[in-house]
Amino acid sequence: MLGANGGLIGAVRKPSGRSASGLWFQNEQSLAKRAGNWVIPVGVYSQSSVYPGTAAASAENMTNGSFSDTGTATNNDVNAFVMIDYGEPVFIQVVTIGTATSAIPGGWSKTYTENKAIQTSSDNSSWTTLFNTGTFASDGIYKFYGPGNFTPVSARYIRIFGTFYVGISEFCVN
Repeated sequence: MLGANGGLIGAVRKPSGRSASGLWFQNEQSLAKRAGNWVIPVGVYSQSSVYPGTAAASAENMTNGSFSDTGTATNNDVNAFVMIDYGEPVFIQVVTIGTATSAIPGGWSKTYTENKAIQTSSDNSSWTTLFNTGTFASDGIYKFYGPGNFTPVSARYIRIFGTFYVGISEFCVN
């Protein structure tokens, strides 16, 4: 089936190892999700707080394949996080993270995404660190793979966690 911009949308279309921005034509990703052809699980996003002027984390803005438009940030929280609840355990073998960028209102940069813990939980109470984001060479969308960067795991909840501020433009698993 042809997508809105001439790209193919298929029931089995799966992301490849390339960056999310190279996978979809403009608006094709959200159309695929609405058409039920989206293979990455879509969860309910929440966060410790929403920094003024930034968008609240949502499936729409955390999975749109762009690090340079909408993103979210937290206030100066002692335990800052952006979390996804998938409603049931999902198998986590790839975590996609888009760095914070100055395009997010408030003058953010990749440093607010660096050195944050990616944690999983089955009960939203007990958390296990899957890996640390480390530092990024530049603003962009990065994929972390199991088993290279972490051991794949099943979990209902996943979050990016840090002390004080967390800034992020993309966050999903597949």
